[in-house]
Amino acid sequence: MVTAVDLRCPVVHRRLFARLRMREASIVEGNLIEVACDECRKIRRKQGDEVRLVLHRFNVIGVCVETEVVP
Repeated sequence: MVTAVDLRCPVVHRRLFARLRMREASIVEGNLIEVACDECRKIRRKQGDEVRLVLHRFNVIGVCVETEVVP
C-alpha cells in the first residue's frame, strides 16, 4: 500500500511544501525534513521581528515536530 504524506506549513495550512509518496511510513529518529517557509517569514516581519529565515522540520509521516526562527 502506498501512503501519501503532505508537508504543510503549521501556521498557514494552505501552504503545501511537498507531497511524499511512500510504501511504508515509519519514523527514524533524527531523520527530519527541513523546509524554509516564506509565508511565516513574511508574517513575522509584518509583526516587526527581524527574521531572515523560518524553518519547519517534519518527521517522515508529515508531522511538524519543530519550527526554528533564524534572526
